[in-house]
Amino acid sequence: MFKSVLYFGRKNCNYSKKIRKILRRNSKKFKYIESKSFGEKLTSKNISSSNFDYIICFRSFHILKKNILKKCNKIAINFHPGPPEFRGAGCVNFAIYKNSKFYGCTAHLINEKIDSGKILNVKKFSLTKNDTIETCLKKTHLYMFRQALYIIKILKKNENNLLRLIKKNK
Repeated sequence: MFKSVLYFGRKNCNYSKKIRKILRRNSKKFKYIESKSFGEKLTSKNISSSNFDYIICFRSFHILKKNILKKCNKIAINFHPGPPEFRGAGCVNFAIYKNSKFYGCTAHLINEKIDSGKILNVKKFSLTKNDTIETCLKKTHLYMFRQALYIIKILKKNENNLLRLIKKNK
């Protein structure tokens, strides 16, 4: 059981909803913030005055600034729809444009620089010449969901497991 979790998900995303249910069921204190589109403003007032042990972002459009990250007592994790070589927004477009052989998703710690925290886990899959942005994103979101379930499970079991993941993925 988690003591407290602040979870950022995406509106109209079934995977975000499933993760929300899992986190809510396994947290004593839980707060969910949903994003709808790029550029949404997020302030610490939206969140609450209290801190959380964990912050988890899954497909969220929100960029977490220092004032939000300060509310995290232990670990803030982002599930990014792209492997480490494709950071930031719109990375699937670059993978398709560059005819990459692989694509995937990355779980990493959140810091003040976008998509640059220590990596916890990377999952990749093959891209074919027939893959489009839509087919690639569909695969990516499924891989991200499975990755999130895995990370949440091992974090729930023992938060020191994340230290092992960081060491393994240096």
